[in-house]
Amino acid sequence: MTRLRIGHHWKREPSASPLDSIALELDGVNLLSGAVEEPLAEVVPALVEAVAALHAGKRRLAQVSLTEAHLELVLRRVGPDIEISVASLARPAHLLRPPIRVDAEELTKATRQSGQRFLQDVAKLAPKALTAAAARKLGEALKGLGKAAPHSEAPP
Repeated sequence: MTRLRIGHHWKREPSASPLDSIALELDGVNLLSGAVEEPLAEVVPALVEAVAALHAGKRRLAQVSLTEAHLELVLRRVGPDIEISVASLARPAHLLRPPIRVDAEELTKATRQSGQRFLQDVAKLAPKALTAAAARKLGEALKGLGKAAPHSEAPP
């Protein structure tokens, strides 16, 4: 089971820019351990847009920076799967674990659900956290995640 979890502590301070944890869980294991104070208004849209581009076949590679945790989430489309790597940029830079393949549709669904919840929460609690253009762009990426994926090529 793939789940994307976004922290809720920022909701208690809605006037501030949302800073909180983000977790990408695969079968209960958090691949993004240490990502506890990320700027959600940057990270969530970046993740949604990255997964949407992979889902639509616009890109085969995407990355999301988790600046506060000094992590890079690298996503690579491999046929019906997405290969996930998490690199720590702390010295010495290294992969936190070997790359893991997940079903692209499962990751797409988890990303869409969390992204939609985040967009709704931001609109209610911290509407100034996202500019109108950023909210519109996030909404468009979320719509793209709801569309059927084009035929994917076989893995190499």
